Amino acid sequence: MKFAAALAAAIGLALLTSCGSSGGASIVPPVIAQSGYSNASITGTYSFLLNQSGNVAALGSFVANGAGAISSGTVAIGAGSSSCSGTVTGSYSLASTASGTATLTFAISSGASNCTVWFTANSLAFNIEAGSSGASLLLASSTDPNVQGTAVKQ
Repeated sequence: MKFAAALAAAIGLALLTSCGSSGGASIVPPVIAQSGYSNASITGTYSFLLNQSGNVAALGSFVANGAGAISSGTVAIGAGSSSCSGTVTGSYSLASTASGTATLTFAISSGASNCTVWFTANSLAFNIEAGSSGASLLLASSTDPNVQGTAVKQ
């Protein structure tokens, strides 16, 4: 009887650890809910890096006012041997759970014809996740699912 119980437990454990997409162990850590965030959590100067499927990168900075507005931003974009640059403005909204949305609007002033590979429109919408009381942001575009990045408070 003890052997049958031990065998059943071993089979169950083997099934649980073989459910990962790559055939290896798949253990999902517990989700810890965050709270106490708001638009005021995102304030000050941030540096950001966006990447589109490893082909195009945008590097820049912006100022968040703590009330949902982004201003005074600059951006440089590289796509292969082409590049362009300009300014960034936008808006954001952050829930108490540290999740939210943002829109970055780009006004390209130099090399605009080089940036058509990335910009079919002049703005990108993002889902955002804040961490470290707003000191870091994860960005995943809801406009183009291939665009993602990070922003770090300076």
